[in-house]
Amino acid sequence: EDRTMDATTHTTTPDTTNYYLVHRALRRNARRLASATQAYDRQDPRRTRALVRWCSGFIAELHCHHTIEDDAFFPALVARVPDAAELIVRTDADHASMDAIVARMEAGLAIVDAGGPANELHEGARDLADLLDDHLAFEDAELIPLFEQHFTADEYQRLDAEAMEILGVSKQALYTVPFIVSEATPDEYARMWVDAPLPFKAIYFACRGRFRRLADRALGPVDDRIPEVVR
Repeated sequence: EDRTMDATTHTTTPDTTNYYLVHRALRRNARRLASATQAYDRQDPRRTRALVRWCSGFIAELHCHHTIEDDAFFPALVARVPDAAELIVRTDADHASMDAIVARMEAGLAIVDAGGPANELHEGARDLADLLDDHLAFEDAELIPLFEQHFTADEYQRLDAEAMEILGVSKQALYTVPFIVSEATPDEYARMWVDAPLPFKAIYFACRGRFRRLADRALGPVDDRIPEVVR
């Protein structure tokens, strides 16, 4: 779901655009991966290499997102809204289920990397996509609104900064930044760019083209991509 900010929105309301964008990217790309692996052509070595690289980044992105939630966002939320602990019980269970699915996907990815079929990777991606649909819909409906209701913009921005520190300027950031920004509408792009740190911007402009080519080769191009937003 696209998130827009009305001009009358109070300036102290947190802007959770990035949170929704990560969820949208995870949900949509899990489906793209399931579709791509169902129609996988193991005779195309260039696509195999791209699929292994893209999928490795996707799995690492999912792990990074859960680490940020478990180590930063959710503890802060429970400290502010103790009743939210009951909601976190479900997210913890979902994260554990995803860990088991990802382990299957990693085994399937190793088979693909060795020149084998993508059956196991496809089944794992399909199961992950199904779980992500329910899991992220729950977080979007039940958890993110609590940050919007109980945190000021400055408090939430500090959480966002902590998340950036966990991600760091790392090899994974070269994947994560264009992965997230590629899901933004022009309005979301404009809003998130206001407070985006310089390393974030630099990574995006340096890596966006390479990331797009990698994703298109691994998964196939999509027709519904949001038009590029210029500086």
